Amino acid sequence: MRRGTATEVSRRSRTCRARIFRLVGVRRLGYLERAVMTVLWGSHGDAPLTARQVASALADQRAYAHTTVLTVLDRLEGKALVTRNRAARTHTYAAATSREWRASPG
Repeated sequence: MRRGTATEVSRRSRTCRARIFRLVGVRRLGYLERAVMTVLWGSHGDAPLTARQVASALADQRAYAHTTVLTVLDRLEGKALVTRNRAARTHTYAAATSREWRASPG
């Protein structure tokens, strides 16, 4: 039985992985989503951060608009990766999962 070239096998495994992710509701994180999660995971003592604090931490890489960071945080909250504290006028955000949990397979 012919297995195909390495490229064909890799393409099939990516397609299968993507299909499984869609079935269980898990999506890959985009570049900015990963960057925001890295900032939240790296906050000292897992202290909640405001969107402005996240944006200023990302400013070393590239300056993002405050509204862009808010949108990303909202989407991450929808994926249950971020929790939002709405007690104060300024909402604060914290990572809902650990970096180790996100990196674990399955």
